[in-house]
Amino acid sequence: MVLWQYLACSRQGSKNFIPGHTSQSTEVSVKKRRCRSFRCECLAKLNLRYFSDGMSRGCEVYQFVEYHNHLMVANEHRHFMMANRSLDPIHQRFMEDCGRCNIGSTLTFKLLKEIMGGPENVGCDIIDIRNGYRDIMSNIDGSDAQMIFDYMRSQKESSDAFYYEIEIGSHGKLTKLFWADAISRRNYHISSISLTVLWEIKGMPIHD
Repeated sequence: MVLWQYLACSRQGSKNFIPGHTSQSTEVSVKKRRCRSFRCECLAKLNLRYFSDGMSRGCEVYQFVEYHNHLMVANEHRHFMMANRSLDPIHQRFMEDCGRCNIGSTLTFKLLKEIMGGPENVGCDIIDIRNGYRDIMSNIDGSDAQMIFDYMRSQKESSDAFYYEIEIGSHGKLTKLFWADAISRRNYHISSISLTVLWEIKGMPIHD
């Protein structure tokens, strides 16, 4: 049975001493890794003691130190808090524009950092951007084939040289798609002429 519970601040003690050791000057002899320590010997804590008087039982506060000797969140870390992170319509529009240019979430966040002047001014982090991309993809799930069809039709209306063929399967899903624009038609025509000339030089028969 647990009789005592000690809840302390995560920044109690210091990096060079063992918290709760009988000798506060005992240095740690073995360091597993080199990392920056944010411990500042904060004394804030809550001690609970179990009690049972026959009629009732539970835990009572034995000692409580409320005040911390440090800021709860440093100024340079406040933009990581959930209350300061959100994807507003400006972020959504920027993500959609980057998606149309085939720009991923990581590069999108880097662009936002450069535009806004630093990560603390973006208003979100890379995880929010990735989740935003996931939500955008889930919203267009099931309608991507219709988006392709609408795009092909708009290209056909804007250019007579554009050609496309779409094949729909038995379940109403897109199975095959072929398209050719003016540039691809011209490239195919030039390559066909070059191949014909090459065959004639080598004396090879030409088949239609």
